[in-house]
Amino acid sequence: MKTPNRPSPGRILWRSAVLLAALLPLSSAVEVTPQEADAPAKTEKLTLDDITWLAGHWQVKDRDSMTEELWMPARGRVMLGLNRSVRGKAHGQFEFLRIVQTKKDTYYWASPGGSPATPFKMTEATEDHVVFENPEHDFPKRIEYRLDGDELTAQIFGDEPGPSWTLKRIGDVK
Repeated sequence: MKTPNRPSPGRILWRSAVLLAALLPLSSAVEVTPQEADAPAKTEKLTLDDITWLAGHWQVKDRDSMTEELWMPARGRVMLGLNRSVRGKAHGQFEFLRIVQTKKDTYYWASPGGSPATPFKMTEATEDHVVFENPEHDFPKRIEYRLDGDELTAQIFGDEPGPSWTLKRIGDVK
């Protein structure tokens, strides 16, 4: 009677080594260090696609004052904006705004009165709320926009909450 072909001890050792080499990376990929367990979950990159709802012409006015903000839709990884406030017939205040999406992050750049721009990093964005922050800036340190139907509330924060403005949509910008 013929005995079945059995692999040689060298061949068994070779197969075991190949199997072990294939499984080792899988076992280390599952291992979690204590630092990783405590670390916050990685979030997806925030982009202009997250805040398309900001585009539009927004305004609030009363008897003798008016504030408006105009946001153009994103094109070429940039949203351009303009804010203007006027009280009576006095000279108005203005601010050039832009939100720029880079390869790494998205930033809100504010230039009040045409001064050099200050960056604020987009740190949170949902379908109706966005937060931009620059903790190193004196004031504001944080800028938030919140959408509620046809109303847009803009609020600025320093170490404590600052003023807010609730503007109504008066037009779409294409």
